[in-house]
Amino acid sequence: SSDLNDKARFLLGNGFKKQTGLYLQDLLVNCQDKGKRFLSEITDSDFVTSELKVLKPVNKDLFVSCSSFEDIDGIKSGNVFILRDVTEVKEIDRLKSDFISSVSHELRTPLTSILGFSGTILRRKNIPEQTKTEFLEIIEKESKRLSVLIEDLLNISKIETGNNSY
Repeated sequence: SSDLNDKARFLLGNGFKKQTGLYLQDLLVNCQDKGKRFLSEITDSDFVTSELKVLKPVNKDLFVSCSSFEDIDGIKSGNVFILRDVTEVKEIDRLKSDFISSVSHELRTPLTSILGFSGTILRRKNIPEQTKTEFLEIIEKESKRLSVLIEDLLNISKIETGNNSY
């Protein structure tokens, strides 16, 4: 049977009601797949680090460390679990990934134009002056757009690090 402190009960979505004599699988009822993957991991090892996804009453991501302990005769008598709520950390990582993906696309678009038009000018020697001027204007416009994007990224970086020395 298991004993939980109030914080662990809260993190696992079991509120603050004290119950005794519950088995670990009873405590994981609000977790994805009722914690079956986690339960199978901890049966095979004396020390496990894993993640649990709590689905109700509120979605939470938990990082769990589990270590077994022995009684005075050296017989395994139980496990100690440490739970850490990493929901916010995971959300920040997801937002950063989305942001990097978006920025990569935004940078690639003007760069593709710059490379395409400058390459055309360099390869084709007989381009009419008017066309060459139009291409150079596009290159200049896209270069300015790229410059603004890079400046925005530097400003975001300054805000994030608290550094104003760029």
